[in-house]
Amino acid sequence: MTPTSLSYTVRINEQGAQPQGSIFEDVYFQTGYSYDNSKINFTLFTNSIDATLDEYSVSTVYDGTTYNTTIDDSPSGGLVTLTIPYNSTIQNTFDVTYSINSAGSEYSWVETYTVIESNTYDLDFSDMSSKTRVVVAVFTMMLLVAIGMAVAGVIGAHIGGLLGIGLLTLFNILNLATGIIGVTIVITLILVLKKDGDTI
Repeated sequence: MTPTSLSYTVRINEQGAQPQGSIFEDVYFQTGYSYDNSKINFTLFTNSIDATLDEYSVSTVYDGTTYNTTIDDSPSGGLVTLTIPYNSTIQNTFDVTYSINSAGSEYSWVETYTVIESNTYDLDFSDMSSKTRVVVAVFTMMLLVAIGMAVAGVIGAHIGGLLGIGLLTLFNILNLATGIIGVTIVITLILVLKKDGDTI
């Protein structure tokens, strides 16, 4: 699927476990992230009751470049924010390394974030595999023909078939040539049945 506009909502899902609670007995932390369509911010808030922090940092790799932000002059803690430019066509998964050094001991971990674009997509399913297209087309046609037949008999089945071919062509599950051939076959069947004097 392809976004249809430059403005869209993005949700970042965190994958994997994150350390909870305190470390080094008196050091507490919380991680976070935010996104505003042009940059991503990864944050680490840390607090040391006994002011034992030597440094704390956030780092990640984006488009082959390592980005890192370190605070080494705030022993009681604070907020460190790593801001990187972002383009969804380049990369959508980030392994972010968080590190806290306290009283000469280091504690670090990695959290994985995935950017998921959503809300405004055009209705183009042309990137589906051929097998998937066939399954979707057959299921859609069977469903709409069955509904049409249940509602209005044979003519309803034909209308359901036309509607199915139209929808499958509209969403690029069937290409235009296949859609036109399908519509021609359904219309021909309607005319043949009506010409033979059958009740439709």
